[in-house]
Amino acid sequence: QSRVTASLAIGALLFVGASASAQTPSHLSVPFSDSSRPGTVRINVLNGSVSITAGSGRDVVIDAKDDRDDRDRPRRSDRSRDSGVDGLHRLTQPSGLSVEENANVISISSPVMAGHVKLEVQVPASTSLVVRTVNGGDVSVDGVNGSTEVNSVNGSIRLTNLGGAVVAHATNGTVTATLRQVVNGTPMAFTSFNGDVDVTLPASAKA
Repeated sequence: QSRVTASLAIGALLFVGASASAQTPSHLSVPFSDSSRPGTVRINVLNGSVSITAGSGRDVVIDAKDDRDDRDRPRRSDRSRDSGVDGLHRLTQPSGLSVEENANVISISSPVMAGHVKLEVQVPASTSLVVRTVNGGDVSVDGVNGSTEVNSVNGSIRLTNLGGAVVAHATNGTVTATLRQVVNGTPMAFTSFNGDVDVTLPASAKA
């Protein structure tokens, strides 16, 4: 476990120990380098949808599928063992999805060659989020207490049961948000260029 932590601390591509060999590449459990404090997850998806929910564990759990036929991609990249470190494996999706961890920030990205991905992510409730999508999919976030920033170009945004600051912008899509609490003194924004905006705040909120 200490070797895994060292690999994470230097900001290299994420590695895990031998226990990860039992996982398929489309299902990953990724620890923060410092689980004692809230982390941040950054997601950048060019083609696809993103669904994020708050979980009870300390790790970030990532499930990725090809959204066109809803089938898992079971094949591991041919270079998944090229780290040169015995027992450690690079966690990259064969479709091109990449996952990195550096300084308590987990970055998940899907470039143009990755196809149309359906990304489902479970995070600790205190996690902060920065999510950007471009084509062909909606973004949903449920139950997160950290700050949430979402920008979707061609898709709707649905935020439910959130407890932190929110900035949400859709270019072509609706924005629907329900907050269970509002952090005093924290600016928030909900905007859409082509779509409705529907925001529900607690009755005690000052706005």
